[in-house]
Order: sequence, then C-alpha cells, then structure tokens
Amino acid sequence: MYTRGVNEIAPATCCFKFFTGKIPQSQIISIVKTHSRCHEKGFVVSTARGREICVSQNLDWARKAFEQQEVIKDD
Repeated sequence: MYTRGVNEIAPATCCFKFFTGKIPQSQIISIVKTHSRCHEKGFVVSTARGREICVSQNLDWARKAFEQQEVIKDD
C-alpha cells in the first residue's frame, strides 16, 4: 500500500494509495509521517501483524495516534 519514492536529495517514503478504515490503537507498533516533499501528506502505520499501511494525515484517529507516540518518545 505504500511505495518508497526517491528524490534527488534523499530517499523518501511516499503514499499513493490510502487505507480509509481505522486501525485499532492496540495494533499500532509505530506511525511515521511521509516525507514533506510527497504529493499527498500521509502516515505509514506499522502494525503488530508486520504490515505497513498508508493512511491520510486528515484522519483524526491517525493524528491522535501520531501525537500520542510523539509524547511517549519525549518521556
């Protein structure tokens, strides 16, 4: 569901197709933003089942999961 795109400066992760459902918090291992130069803003969610799934940054649950992860990292 996601593709690693390469630009001239550095490797980047970009999403071209997005999952529109909700991934349960208990299944999320990590969530990272796509590269700032990507056409569509997204998150790549790594799940407990070993999948990497692209979701839009417009989804409330995805933003909250990302923000919660960032708070945990800062502790």
